[in-house]
Amino acid sequence: MNIKKTLAWILVLAMTFTLLFSSVLPVSAASSAKFTVANVTNAVKGQTVAVNVSVNGTLAGFEGSLVYDSSVLTLKSIEMHDKFPSGLTGNNVSQRRFNYAATTNITVNSVAFICTFTVASNAANGKYNISLKDRDDASKEMSAFEIIGPKEVKTFTPTVTNGSITVVTAPTSVTVSPKELFLETKETATLKATIAPSNFANKTVTWSTSNSAVAKVSSSGVVTAVETGKAIITATTQVGGKKDTCVVMVTPRAMPTRYVSMRVGKTKAIQTGTLTTIDDVGTKPFKISGKTMLPLRFVGVKMGGTVTYINDNQPIIMSYGTKKVEFKLNSKTMTVYDGTKKTTITLDVAAQKKSAKTYIPLRAIAQALGFQVYYENGTEYIIVANPKMSDAVLKERLAEAKKYF
Repeated sequence: MNIKKTLAWILVLAMTFTLLFSSVLPVSAASSAKFTVANVTNAVKGQTVAVNVSVNGTLAGFEGSLVYDSSVLTLKSIEMHDKFPSGLTGNNVSQRRFNYAATTNITVNSVAFICTFTVASNAANGKYNISLKDRDDASKEMSAFEIIGPKEVKTFTPTVTNGSITVVTAPTSVTVSPKELFLETKETATLKATIAPSNFANKTVTWSTSNSAVAKVSSSGVVTAVETGKAIITATTQVGGKKDTCVVMVTPRAMPTRYVSMRVGKTKAIQTGTLTTIDDVGTKPFKISGKTMLPLRFVGVKMGGTVTYINDNQPIIMSYGTKKVEFKLNSKTMTVYDGTKKTTITLDVAAQKKSAKTYIPLRAIAQALGFQVYYENGTEYIIVANPKMSDAVLKERLAEAKKYF
């Protein structure tokens, strides 16, 4: 009986000790965490850059220090990311140290803390690695500790990936926009040069043209079309000599819509919708040998061209856009210039003077300059126009002329 009681008491004591110590015995558990240091590219001298350090795994704390090239990078701050469960402790910038500890395990996948660096002004091109090391032994990778149970602290070595800051001392590229320009002569446009990286301090570029006779470019990228043709505009960075181009195509300047309406024997005329008197000496169109003669200077100027007349013995020149005609009084020979092309034609009636005014055979000269000429038989209304009139527009012009004279 005593033996049975003794065995019973032994069993009770064993159960009691089991219950008492079960709450303090270490509980084994697998531990894992991975730290990743982000990369920063295209940093420049004097720039402040932020490097994110992320963690993925289960832990309750970590401690360590940053290792980097202090001749290139200056550590300004170590700050816990605002999305991490609690604040960073032991932030010691001068010693590049930090630690984090919590009272319970956490499983995270986010940025843990942010290290802010200033790139030294004497930095050279290259990559500068940033790694995490054990606080007390720089030869070891960063260690971490994990609280597994109420009484147990387990130290382990997480996986750490080095990050880098790439410092550049020259632009990586320059881009000109637009890449193509189509301009008329005397027209202007402004080009833009964009330097990469965008934070590079010296954004100065030099502009140049492959053909200044076709297109010029100013120091600020303003392109001026000079003459018909093609030119390449180049932007070159002051630092590093990076280049990019724009192709400029120049075409003849389009002349504005103009017209002159007249009538044989009338001193009035309509110039682009305005009734006017040809001049103050009674000049008017007339016919000779079946050909209509018009006052040279009036038509030339009102149509937007120029007239050069020196004296009766010198050639008379009438220009319009890229075209011009050259002739002499009382001569039926006329030379037509269209850019670099030269053509000689024979007129039915020579240019002549009447009452101190020079008259020209309308159709031949006007058509040589690219004008449209309309003459209405019977009423003898004359319309000189550019560009070509549609039937509807011609009808409007005639109605207008018949209203005024």
